[in-house]
Amino acid sequence: MKRLRSAQVGNGTDRDVRQRVYGTPVGGVTASPSLASRLDAWGWRIDGACAESADGGAAWFAQDGSLASRAARRACRSCPVQRVCLASALWFGEEYGIWGGTTPVQREAMTARLLRGESLDGLVGWSDDEVRDDTA
Repeated sequence: MKRLRSAQVGNGTDRDVRQRVYGTPVGGVTASPSLASRLDAWGWRIDGACAESADGGAAWFAQDGSLASRAARRACRSCPVQRVCLASALWFGEEYGIWGGTTPVQREAMTARLLRGESLDGLVGWSDDEVRDDTA
């Protein structure tokens, strides 16, 4: 992502506004070839706790801190694809919603770590063996 400008958000704090192309990985983030290919294959989403939620997934995009948002984060804790969901959100720079049980603010901090050189595999605790087993 490249920095465009600084903007004020609702609480009066400055945040970087970044330009990116949706569906394109964030520049500077590294992942193993096996994890990167897993993230490019969106089929994992059908196994997510959010895929069959009664509200059609709206809770995952509810106001941060709301009852619905907290319920979504709780559902993510036992989700079978939590780590790949989080990895995908970081890989593609998801700016909104709950992904892998994390808020946008939490993912910003993780993205900063990734841009300093930490690998995506290491950050989400993913191993090549898991990727192979999960895609078999």
